[in-house]
Amino acid sequence: MKDDFEITKHETSAAIGDYYENFTLKISENDKKALFSEFKLKASDTLKNRNFIYSENEFGFTKERKNVPPGDRELIFIPKTKEKILEYQLIDE
Repeated sequence: MKDDFEITKHETSAAIGDYYENFTLKISENDKKALFSEFKLKASDTLKNRNFIYSENEFGFTKERKNVPPGDRELIFIPKTKEKILEYQLIDE
């Protein structure tokens, strides 16, 4: 991202063996368009993406980390709504 952003939500939770983090950023229209372009391009070229899976559906674009242990997850989601947000989620169980 190149423009300023605003953290609109940030949650964390920790327990023995578990960690959860979730935050939402309000981003600029230019950054959203740039991320859409990057995610679309990378979703079609899986050979260059050894660490992440990029995907698109009717709701938005997702970048998810590959090769994590079962129960763990790290992803970035950008919805296709008019709202300009980016959601990040990390779950380590």
